[in-house]
Amino acid sequence: ADATSNGKIEVISAEATSAFPRGINFKVEIKSDIVIEEIALRMKIGQRKSGVYEYFDIEPSRTISAEMFWNTNTSSRYIPPGTVILYSLEVTAKDGLTLETKAAEIVLHDVRFEWNEIEFETISVAYHGPVKSRAEEILNALVSSMCFIVSSTLS
Repeated sequence: ADATSNGKIEVISAEATSAFPRGINFKVEIKSDIVIEEIALRMKIGQRKSGVYEYFDIEPSRTISAEMFWNTNTSSRYIPPGTVILYSLEVTAKDGLTLETKAAEIVLHDVRFEWNEIEFETISVAYHGPVKSRAEEILNALVSSMCFIVSSTLS
């Protein structure tokens, strides 16, 4: 094996921030023994079949700090609030050394409001403002329609 095969790519940080309804901001910081040539972002949006594959705009280097803004404010790219987005990075360095990160998730909330969530078993309802009882009604309806026995503590 040649010396470069011991190369190591390290993701210092990777974060996604919702800027609903305009989009999502992705920020990455990566260090490597070998020059990093490209960083791709993979996204799986909610239940959609096809994923998204997008490249960060970078200058090849051993230390990269990059940002990408993924616009969601066109009708073809609209993502409803509450959608869960799974994202991972694929980092490629010289000599074909690659690193794929584990998928992380971001829930696309409408950041213009302060969101609260109520949960029961596997269902959660997000709401904002003084509508908790309405949210509880929706949750109860979902729960009963899933044949769960709703304990009186929820009503």
